Amino acid sequence: MDVSNVQFVGANGTPKQEIVLRVPAYRDEFGEQKSPDDHWRIAILGERIDKFNLHQRHIGSRVKTEVFINSREYVSKKDSSTGYMVNVSLASIEFVAASANNHQKATAAQPDAVLNEPVYQANRAGEEEDLPF
Repeated sequence: MDVSNVQFVGANGTPKQEIVLRVPAYRDEFGEQKSPDDHWRIAILGERIDKFNLHQRHIGSRVKTEVFINSREYVSKKDSSTGYMVNVSLASIEFVAASANNHQKATAAQPDAVLNEPVYQANRAGEEEDLPF
């Protein structure tokens, strides 16, 4: 897991923090990886930032998490083509000790996926999103 600093986005200056999680790829019965790992950038907005209280010390942690996924359709200003934007927001997170079954719960929700390892340097200086609309 990787954790960004809090940023303020939009016209209202909404606080936003992002985490990036790696979901290990499927492995066959011989332990061979059969596809690339999945990487998910997950947004935490507003008061949820204080609720989850994630910091740089959490980088590399193993976690179980639950997320909300939503999507919206848009029309590109460049060529009038239709596109889709997918948003992923954090619903719950539970820290899992790597060597034991001890869990440190951040919320009471039951997670459904195990995710681990840092995958993304979230604080790239001067990086701006290049959105097509």
